[in-house]
Amino acid sequence: MFRAIFLSVCMVLLLQAKDDDYIYNTDSLVAFESGYSFFDSNSDANVGLKIGAQTNNYRVYLNANEIQVSKSIDQALFGTQIEYMFNFSKIASFYVGADLGYAKRSDKTDYNSYIGAEAGFDFHIDKRFDIQAGARSIKVKDLDTTNSAFMAVVIKYDMD
Repeated sequence: MFRAIFLSVCMVLLLQAKDDDYIYNTDSLVAFESGYSFFDSNSDANVGLKIGAQTNNYRVYLNANEIQVSKSIDQALFGTQIEYMFNFSKIASFYVGADLGYAKRSDKTDYNSYIGAEAGFDFHIDKRFDIQAGARSIKVKDLDTTNSAFMAVVIKYDMD
């Protein structure tokens, strides 16, 4: 787990580095996510917090999500996300992403690794706010696959 967090922090710091000759705009990000996760017989709410950085085409996040698997089981996800954005207009982008991290369920005593993929649209409200709508599928080692639909409010800001 330490390696995943260390590599994620390194990627975020590299994306935040600014240079006058660097062609990309770089912003820091905070995103608040809410949605539904789908399981065999039910769907339950999930919430998340993401902190990261963005260039013109890439976003990198450290994320934490809480998913209600059933009435008595919660699942927490801690990991990283990287997204590639296809900027097809000034008002919206299509993105694809990959997720990697660890999951902890309330009915299990240990952490399990997970890998996932996501895709969706990013709507640019103004220079500092985006609304993200997407879908994600995550496979947790030795556990079920979690499919989610979500919306997120993304706040962009400069660290300077």
